[in-house]
Amino acid sequence: WVTMSDKEFGLTDAEIAETKLDLEQIQELKEVFDMFDTDGGGSIDKDELQTVLVAMGVRPSEEELDRMLKQADADNSGTIEFVEFCKLMAPKLAQGCDVDEATLKEIYATIDTDNSAGISFEELSQALETICADLKEEERLTAPELQKLMNLADKDGDGVISYKEFSFMLS
Repeated sequence: WVTMSDKEFGLTDAEIAETKLDLEQIQELKEVFDMFDTDGGGSIDKDELQTVLVAMGVRPSEEELDRMLKQADADNSGTIEFVEFCKLMAPKLAQGCDVDEATLKEIYATIDTDNSAGISFEELSQALETICADLKEEERLTAPELQKLMNLADKDGDGVISYKEFSFMLS
């Protein structure tokens, strides 16, 4: 008999029960957590949180970063551990995704202009340029920020964002 806490998640059975998440949800959260935990240290610090948010096009102020970290950091360690991340995200998972599968596929097909079943850096850049045309220059993603976003989404490192990677990032 193998319990979820015996897996690589590092959660006790009590912590798992407290989150009210199933194994699949915990696995999804672990993948997201690992994207944020860029140094592989097992926790998300303020710099890692800022890096990922900026790569996603969000430019939080120092105060906003501090507030986000404080909200999630139940043990006041200054970092967000995986169990804290699960507790923070559990209510969001319960709400579900507002975008249905057909809409996601349509969006993906629109961005994948060469129909290669993979969104390249150039295609992502062009799509965001179109979407963000009305934004001020300082509000737009820079090329390095866009590359970070691409790297976060491209989980298998093949240089393109597959539909699976795309839908995972948006869910």
